[in-house]
Amino acid sequence: MPTILSLPRDAWRLARPYFNSERRWSARGKLAVIIAMNLALVAMDYVLSFWNRAFFNSLQEKDLDAFTGLLLTWHRTKPGILPDWLNGLTNGILPGFIGIAFVYILVAVYRRYVSQWLEIDWR
Repeated sequence: MPTILSLPRDAWRLARPYFNSERRWSARGKLAVIIAMNLALVAMDYVLSFWNRAFFNSLQEKDLDAFTGLLLTWHRTKPGILPDWLNGLTNGILPGFIGIAFVYILVAVYRRYVSQWLEIDWR
C-alpha cells in the first residue's frame, strides 16, 4: 500500500530520466527560473501586505495625498507601518500599486510560460 512518504521517491523516479538526459541543463535551468520566480512572487506578496496596511490606513484617515501616492507613485509611509529591517532598506518608501501590479503580473505570466515550456519539453 503506497504511503505519503513514498510519493517523493516515486516522483523522483519519474523525473530522473528527464533531468539526467541530454536536455538536463535546459531542464535544470527552467526549474531554477521557476523556483526563483516563485520566491519573487512570495516576496512581492510580503511587500503587498504592507502596502495594503498603508493603503487602508490612508482611507481610514481620509489622507488624499497618501491615497493617491499609494495608488500611482512612490509614497513615504508613517513610522510603524513597515518592519524595522524593511524600513531601513527602503527608507520607509512603498511603491505605488500600479508598479507592484505590473511587476507581479509580469512575473506571474512569465512563470506560467516557463512552467508550460518545461512541461511540454518533458513530454
